[in-house]
Amino acid sequence: MRLWPKAPGACEKQLSIHVMSSLKKSAEELVLEPAVDGHDILGIHALTLGANYDLLELQKTRLAAGAQWSFYGAPESLNTFYGKNPIAFQVYLRIYPALMKMNK
Repeated sequence: MRLWPKAPGACEKQLSIHVMSSLKKSAEELVLEPAVDGHDILGIHALTLGANYDLLELQKTRLAAGAQWSFYGAPESLNTFYGKNPIAFQVYLRIYPALMKMNK
């Protein structure tokens, strides 16, 4: 399903992104001392979902628009700093080279 008409020279490629990451940081690394004990190891989890859509291909260059959302899980001791359900949202334009064709 197309959300808008195809632009002249546009390609029809879409990419979706799904990333789950988990890391452990100390309060010292997060620069939260003295509010949180610097020796506590805090587990932080993130789920990122996103997609981009190729809008235009001009000569050997492509232009894509995209967005991504990240949802974070962190210990309750960090709620004071980041809130109960921290999220992030990004919208971007991506410029990248088109596929090269090898001549034999």
